[in-house]
Amino acid sequence: MLLIFQALFISLHFKYLIGNYVNSKPLIISGLALTALLYFYESLDHGLYKYHNLTNTTLSIQFIIYSLYYFYNLLKDDSYVNLRYSAGFWWVTGILFFCFGSVISSLFYYKLSVILITTKGSLTAYIYYALNIILYSCWSYSFICKKWQTSILKK
Repeated sequence: MLLIFQALFISLHFKYLIGNYVNSKPLIISGLALTALLYFYESLDHGLYKYHNLTNTTLSIQFIIYSLYYFYNLLKDDSYVNLRYSAGFWWVTGILFFCFGSVISSLFYYKLSVILITTKGSLTAYIYYALNIILYSCWSYSFICKKWQTSILKK
């Protein structure tokens, strides 16, 4: 159920970030339409409260494509951007690492889930812990960079 909110939040943020370079509205709307169709299909297939693997994997692949497209436009841009203080760069980097890692983990889930690290946790659990730490570290630094940018602009 929360997958729809995740798709909307991240897609709208990508619309803003990619929109700085090109018209991103058709790309984002088509991605959200595909996500809605897959979510509706999976909800009819196995219920609303079950895990929607196809929708989640497709959404992660969309976010990987959006991230790479953002980086491509960032490289193509003529203006200088100091990546150390670029909030958008760090936000997209967190999404890219998390989505790429989660797609790879879900592809190899059956092989990774049998590898036990502790008696209570498999390797996939620890991979997702690490991916969450990377995602939220990048996002936290992104928000710090945004705060630095807004405080510099106020002076």
